[in-house]
Amino acid sequence: MTLKQKKAVETEALTPENGHESPLEPLHKAMLAGIGAVAMGLDAVDKVTGRFIERGELVEKDAQKLWRQFAKEFQKRQKRAERGVGKELEEMREAMDIPSKSDIDALGEKIAELSTKVDALKAS
Repeated sequence: MTLKQKKAVETEALTPENGHESPLEPLHKAMLAGIGAVAMGLDAVDKVTGRFIERGELVEKDAQKLWRQFAKEFQKRQKRAERGVGKELEEMREAMDIPSKSDIDALGEKIAELSTKVDALKAS
């Protein structure tokens, strides 16, 4: 067998048509496996990221709801405290015998009436 014939037989023996794979085929398969792994990883990242986003949206909605409830309860308690403080101040004013604004306004009206009567008496 000549060298040319020998090379032809060796080359023919390594072709996929003859049931033999190329010497580069394992490298090609490894490269495809790597690309597949990256693609699967990206799919997994997309799924996980989607779940994180959904969970974040739920947590955000829960936090907003909780904040609204807190603000509403705070306003209720603030109004209750203001009423309580107002009541306490009113009780303290009465205990100290300090006149209220309405008492002072009433006295002002009486003074005005008396001033009018005094002026009328002076004029007569």
